[in-house]
Amino acid sequence: MNTLYVKDGHTASISPKYVYHSSVHKIWKWGACFLGEKYFASSRPLNIKKIQTKIKKKEYTIQRFIELESAPEQYLLRNGYTPLICLKSH
Repeated sequence: MNTLYVKDGHTASISPKYVYHSSVHKIWKWGACFLGEKYFASSRPLNIKKIQTKIKKKEYTIQRFIELESAPEQYLLRNGYTPLICLKSH
């Protein structure tokens, strides 16, 4: 069973590398659409100052989100993640 860790409502799993998920959305006043996503890995943690970036245009807004999906266990523990306890159902 792969242990999950949680911090501020965000979950991350354990892996030897730092794995990030980036997604891009286009938002209008009347709705939104998903433009794409990409996963990427790094041997070192990235210095991400903002997990959400907005580019505002006259008619719409482009939003990009970057989230940590997995990292080495010691990194997660040092950065405030706690193990998520899951109860097995029978």
